[in-house]
Amino acid sequence: SSSNNNNNPKLLTVRSSSCWVGAVRFAAERALLLTVVDERGGEDYIDPRSLASKLLSRTDIHRPELTPARLKSFRFREATLPSLLRCLRMYNETHGHTNIPGSYVVPALPRGPYGRRAGAGPPLWPRNCWGLHLGHEVRSLARRAARDA
Repeated sequence: SSSNNNNNPKLLTVRSSSCWVGAVRFAAERALLLTVVDERGGEDYIDPRSLASKLLSRTDIHRPELTPARLKSFRFREATLPSLLRCLRMYNETHGHTNIPGSYVVPALPRGPYGRRAGAGPPLWPRNCWGLHLGHEVRSLARRAARDA
């Protein structure tokens, strides 16, 4: 049972293709992320900005598991600035630099690399950022900072 708070927002049911396209459009316009649940209960974590242009132009999205017929429900997530900063630190720890490729996606892994034991320490990749196109987000922040300077 899902509660309706910021830590575990309510799951919304996918009722039709137009519902799904509308959800992707809504999330992309507001820079929200999506957690989607398929018909078997499996979760996927996506940045809708990577799907929006493909879905809205009705081209093949190359991810059959994300077609409306196979989705059961979804929820919106927000990548907060503190979470983004944690992602940047994690990327730097993992790769030794912050020159993040535009195609880099935050993995849906709660623990960092290097064989950390399950349950050892707090999660390193913030859950609300799983699936985020981190490289795109960094470039977007840099453009906004340059524009506001």
